[in-house]
This record gives sequence, structure tokens and C-alpha cells, in this order.
Amino acid sequence: MTTGLRIDSNVFVRLALKSEPLPAEGAPDLPAVEEEIEYVHGYGFLVPGLDIALRGLAIGDAFRITLDAEQAHGPYDDDLVFDVDRSEFPNVDALGPGDEVWADGLEAEPVTVRVLEVRAESLLVDANHPWAGRSVCYTARVLALRDATDSEISEAAEHFDSAFTDEDDEVPEEVPLVRLRRKDSPL
Repeated sequence: MTTGLRIDSNVFVRLALKSEPLPAEGAPDLPAVEEEIEYVHGYGFLVPGLDIALRGLAIGDAFRITLDAEQAHGPYDDDLVFDVDRSEFPNVDALGPGDEVWADGLEAEPVTVRVLEVRAESLLVDANHPWAGRSVCYTARVLALRDATDSEISEAAEHFDSAFTDEDDEVPEEVPLVRLRRKDSPL
């Protein structure tokens, strides 16, 4: 570890992080998530507001910040709630409200969609991040910092670049991938 190193671009960071979505009117309460994360700073691994807030912190530093939806997971988008024909889902009869599937077709990369309702000919799904439209309180403590290796930087840059291309992300094998089209859209 380098003495005096602070969080900045190309620094490998290990954090103890607690993320707590705040209550939102008409939405269910969601549990906080506590985790230890490792990443190379500056490559879009974190939500924008958290990325900015961490810059300049050193090992042992701790902080707490509440970010509004814009700086966290973005506003809730009603257009990302829509019907998809049942034929688009493998094992459709096994799906129910609250289940999640990976979907391809709305953006350049696969996204997780939640089933809201099972209907006779379609499923109502929500492609919003579960915390979209909510302020989020983050509590973090910097556990370790070091200069990232060239291969770590390259991998982080590749991940960042793939978020803006047509390259597919790796989808867990146990999660079905569907080609997502709105029920009312042409093939």
C-alpha cells in the first residue's frame, strides 16, 4: 500500500459499503445492503454521486451521504413498465410477481426485469432499477487502497466501454434470457 494514497482514477479501492434506499411514497420498503466491494475507481462501477463523493478519501476515512434519485439510480421511468407477450419467456408458467429475468432488446446490454403481473396473454414487467426514483443513503469506510495494475485498469476500462456498445454482458446461466419486445411493437 502506498502511504498517502487517496481515491482517484486508476486506484484500486476496497470499501465497506452500506446502501440504504429511503422510503418512497406508494412504494414498498426495501432493505439496506451491506457489502465489501473492490473496484478500480473512475470507470462507472459506482453510481455517479457516490463516485464523486469518494474522491480524495484515504484508508480509514468514513463518511455518510444521501444522494437524490438523479445521482443514485435515476428517476423512476413509467415507460419502462410494459406488457411482453407470454411467448417471449421460457418457462412462463413458472414465473410470478416478483420474479426476475434477464432481458435483451431494450438497451445495448442485458437488463434485469421484474415481473409485476402475470396476465392471460402477457406479463407486465418493470425494467427500472429496483431503487429508481428513490434517494439512497450510503455509509462507507475505506478499507484499502493501492495503485491498480495495468490489467485491472484494462479490465475496468473494457467493462466501462461495454456499457456503451452492443456487446453482451455475461448473464448467469440459471437466469433465463428473453428477447424483450413490447407487446404492441412490431416484430
